[in-house]
Amino acid sequence: MRVTLKDIAERAGVSAMAVSAVLNGGGNRKVTVTAEKAERIREVARELRYHPNQQARS
Repeated sequence: MRVTLKDIAERAGVSAMAVSAVLNGGGNRKVTVTAEKAERIREVARELRYHPNQQARS
């Protein structure tokens, strides 16, 4: 089963929008994420071996 942004959000205790902002380069300026939360999101993504779905990005 693929790991989703929602999976990461639940594990990190943040919103899926926050996860998206961190992992996709912060394009959504309406979401502010502290450095500590951003690091936690990246850590959880590594633990879950998250890889972006390239088909969903195009």
